Amino acid sequence: MSGADAFPVVRDGRDGDADQLIRLMADVFAEYPGCVLDVDGEEPDLRAIATAYAGHGGRFWVAESPSDGRIVGMVGGRPLGSADGHWELKKLYVDRSARGTGLGSHLVRLVEAEAARRGAPVLELWSDTRFLDAHRLYQRLGFRRGTELRELHDLSNSVEYHFAKPVAVSKETRSLARILEHHGITVVLDVGANVGQYATRLRHGGYDGRIVSFEPLPEARAALARAAAGDRLWQIAPQAALGADRGTVTLNVSAESDMSSTLPFRPEMGELLDSAAYTGSVTVPITRLDEVFDAHVAPGDRCFLKIDTQGTESAVLDGAAGRLDRISCIQLELSVVPVYQGEPGYLDMIDGLARLGFQPALFIPGYFNRRTARMISMDGVFVRLSQ
Repeated sequence: MSGADAFPVVRDGRDGDADQLIRLMADVFAEYPGCVLDVDGEEPDLRAIATAYAGHGGRFWVAESPSDGRIVGMVGGRPLGSADGHWELKKLYVDRSARGTGLGSHLVRLVEAEAARRGAPVLELWSDTRFLDAHRLYQRLGFRRGTELRELHDLSNSVEYHFAKPVAVSKETRSLARILEHHGITVVLDVGANVGQYATRLRHGGYDGRIVSFEPLPEARAALARAAAGDRLWQIAPQAALGADRGTVTLNVSAESDMSSTLPFRPEMGELLDSAAYTGSVTVPITRLDEVFDAHVAPGDRCFLKIDTQGTESAVLDGAAGRLDRISCIQLELSVVPVYQGEPGYLDMIDGLARLGFQPALFIPGYFNRRTARMISMDGVFVRLSQ
């Protein structure tokens, strides 16, 4: 890539990128004496990078040369799964031909922005002591190198430095925190908590009140428990899905766990979203929110209800009917382009909330699909008209 070439095209990584990612990482390793790439023994996620990062609640990007479509850069970011909500930057590699273009900085900033959007207070990384150019890049971008070293005892005999950088609070998170403050919210019901991203975001934004997280998927609940550990005001409700009925329900499990749903994907989503496929199913209890509400919300509490249940938000609202008068604010995911069969569109949801007495206070951009240059979803925050 010459200086006259256009800037590389950045997109989300796909499982089908495996051969190119392995080639890029091997080429970079070859520049450093003693560095050996052992894909199956030490870097098996390269074989299915999108699935691997989605499974950890993270995201992976690649950069393609505009001249020949070759992948010339890559980077990933994902939650560390710790109680402090930190994120980790991983696998930043840039082909020699694309260095000096600003691509490395651009990729790092993508991870920073995603970590901020998810509410992570700190972005961490580990880097081999031999990667001196990368260290200069990290420090130029505001990362501080710590005194800690770790030995991996791998084929490359790697010894790594630790770097960390505070993540700025996003504008959307500041706005959300202001709404909670303005309405005097004392408890947040986090329905569809997944691995704790939303609660972590609230904490990063400054909310220090009670949070009760509801999550039915066993694997996600385990990560959620790790995220909530040590936070005495963050509780995890007993395992159950929430909806309009009670009994049991079958959840379709996606490799990207926060895309799991009781609803099937719309057929056209297979071409639009890499994660639009299920890998299994699990049967879990289901109950109504108005039947468990009093176990978590005291008479004097001011309640904020957040719902992110992948197409079944309206059913959760139906199941909250008996306690809706106790809820001050509602946040839920709105589908601009319906992803699941049978889910209502965003205009229907906004109209339905208006009939319940709630008006919009904030819209937060969600997933933007680069292939179609169109927003797929957004979050809406609604408050009672009387407030």
